[in-house]
Amino acid sequence: MGSESHSEAPVGARAAASAGLLVASRLITRCIDLITLSLLGRLLTPADFGIVAIAMSVIFIVEAVMEIPIGVALIRVRNPTKRHYDTAFTVGLLRSCALMVVVTALSWPIAELYRDERLIWLIAVLGTAPAVRSLGSPRITEFTRRMDYRPIVALEAMGKLTSLVVSVVVAWCTGSYWAIAVGTIATPLTIAVASHIAFRYRPRLSLAEWGEFSAFVRWSTINQLVGAMNWQIDQLMLGRMVSRQDLGRFSMASNLASLPTQVIIVQLLNPLTVAFSLIRDNPTRLKDAYRASAAMIVCVGLPVLIGLSLVADPLIRLVLGEKWTVISPIVAFMALSIIPSLFVSPLSPLLMSLNRTQALFPIALSELLFKMPILLVAIWLFGMEGAVGMRMLTAVFVAAVSMRAAQQTIGWTAWKQVAEHWRSIVASAVMAAAVYPFTGDLEHEPQIVLMAAKLLGAVLLAAAVYAVAILALWFVAGRPTGAEAKIVNLLRSFIRR
Repeated sequence: MGSESHSEAPVGARAAASAGLLVASRLITRCIDLITLSLLGRLLTPADFGIVAIAMSVIFIVEAVMEIPIGVALIRVRNPTKRHYDTAFTVGLLRSCALMVVVTALSWPIAELYRDERLIWLIAVLGTAPAVRSLGSPRITEFTRRMDYRPIVALEAMGKLTSLVVSVVVAWCTGSYWAIAVGTIATPLTIAVASHIAFRYRPRLSLAEWGEFSAFVRWSTINQLVGAMNWQIDQLMLGRMVSRQDLGRFSMASNLASLPTQVIIVQLLNPLTVAFSLIRDNPTRLKDAYRASAAMIVCVGLPVLIGLSLVADPLIRLVLGEKWTVISPIVAFMALSIIPSLFVSPLSPLLMSLNRTQALFPIALSELLFKMPILLVAIWLFGMEGAVGMRMLTAVFVAAVSMRAAQQTIGWTAWKQVAEHWRSIVASAVMAAAVYPFTGDLEHEPQIVLMAAKLLGAVLLAAAVYAVAILALWFVAGRPTGAEAKIVNLLRSFIRR
């Protein structure tokens, strides 16, 4: 029993350290994205973002249809050889060529469907981004397997900085939506080239080890196809039924609302597939790890999303300018609609680590079947507001279905999956009650500098109130093992260093 405990500590510590590094790095890269978004939002119009949103929705779906998560499959191979890397690179190359052919073939019909011939070249050019993404050096997975994400962090930062410079220069010189497209392509192109420079690998075309990847890849591809449809279906429907300007506003609001998810939640999830895989033969430890990861995600993500909802208006005025303030209530509502997914976020890494990727398909399919008919009616009756409202309804439905799947996998009942996080829920409510009185003053502050200072003060107040509230509740509960204990231990370790 003692040796098992000893072996568990390094896994948990490495996963926590990796998650911390990824959150910090994604915070930096998302700050770069926010700067890019802010500058482009001032140089371009909502209609420019609308036309790109249609093209990107098509690209996302085609990419998901043809997605081959060969990197994740490589991580699951215990002792990869050169043959595995050659197979991974060859599959990526074949996928890139096929994707470009499909995207180019679809560009004209999509342009006809949306009655906008600009989409022909825009879709064809944007197809370069996912095609290039498959051509990076497969040797980078050696670091992922060790939960060493520093090279990935450096590559992504390099790609984002390149995108910032290129897109802003093009927007400044042309004032055209092509600035967004060029920036979108610059990131994966920079990462792919830099990965081959940093992690030298001599490609050799081979499919010798395809059999070891095929089953995992097949179900992952199906899940990603349905997932992409779920993610993009609202924008595709809106593109047919509302103006390009409204679609651009919806797309911008969706991007802003999802920033906390991209900065924090995704980074906390990234090390979990590897961490769960290391203990998948021990059901008790696996269940405890799932509960601990869910607790950490809710503890960190819940106050951030509630806080974003409270300060959406001054944040948008500060970042994008007055012409975008119409999307403030949309961002606020969309941020709240992400909350249900926090409680079941670790389910996907759990099922992937258990080689049960096929169990994700019924969840994604049920979401699509639930969402499509109601979304169509909602947009038909209420336009963009109907699509916004559907976000919350769908999120609650998917969370309920996912909780049922988690219960079947590790025996953790749906009620406990919510009640377990009572301290985070109560502390977030206390935080919201403390900050809400200050939001009205923020929304009516005419001076940008004063508004920025007051916004910073509100954020610091929210963080302080939440920290005090959740630590007090943790002490009242008897300092149980959970997210608070892990955070306190990490802070102590940081202070000692």
